[in-house]
Amino acid sequence: MDSVEFKKRYLKQHKLLYRISWSLTQNVQDAEDLVQDTYLRLWQKRDILPPESETDAYLITVVKNLFYDRQRKMQVDTRADIDKVSDPVDDDNPEDMLVQSSENQRVMKAIDDLPPGERKILSMHVIESKSYTELEQETGLKQNYLRQIVMRAKNKLTDKLKGHTNG
Repeated sequence: MDSVEFKKRYLKQHKLLYRISWSLTQNVQDAEDLVQDTYLRLWQKRDILPPESETDAYLITVVKNLFYDRQRKMQVDTRADIDKVSDPVDDDNPEDMLVQSSENQRVMKAIDDLPPGERKILSMHVIESKSYTELEQETGLKQNYLRQIVMRAKNKLTDKLKGHTNG
């Protein structure tokens, strides 16, 4: 498929892609990034795309898969950051203990600064290792909404911790 045919077939679906992306991310910038990544993925696979009659369904699937891939990656990244905080330090080295203590305090402060609902859900999911099914049963909130809350809280933590690192 050449670029002219690609544009004709897929650029007209931009509003659909954006609506779906925004409904998943609840964030303008993340939705725009997701749409851009979707177009990149489509362009990379342009020679094996399904027939035009299946375009909408295929686009929706690509957007959702990219979103869920990001979610999984973010969970892994966040868990790695949390694991760093709980890594044991060399008890014989006071400098290591001081650095570890300072890092733990930064993370705990960032968690404490989250809105109460986000802090509670994130703690239940990450620290208490409760599944979304368990969270749904305990809170009465739908799993998709719980995932959004966890993602939003993780994004806020990441932004706050990066902000501390850079400045």
